[in-house]
Amino acid sequence: MRWIRAVTACAKHPASQLAEAYVVARPFPLNPKHPERICWGCDRYCADDALACGNGSGRVMHPAETQGEDWYLAWGIEPDPRRPKHAAL
Repeated sequence: MRWIRAVTACAKHPASQLAEAYVVARPFPLNPKHPERICWGCDRYCADDALACGNGSGRVMHPAETQGEDWYLAWGIEPDPRRPKHAAL
């Protein structure tokens, strides 16, 4: 998964005190309908038969496939209140 480094500055503080936040580039679904059809290794979400990463390996499975539907609770991830089927950023 690719992370974007977002750097923000507040008008009240000098530029040397920048706040950094790391956010996921695309929303990550908590329990997709057919996770077996997609590679979850990066933000491209390629089809399982058309991997664009070029790493030569098979697709990366969604955590719901390996750890069950409530996987995000064990990882400490909260659902987004605006989009309950996606992880909160």
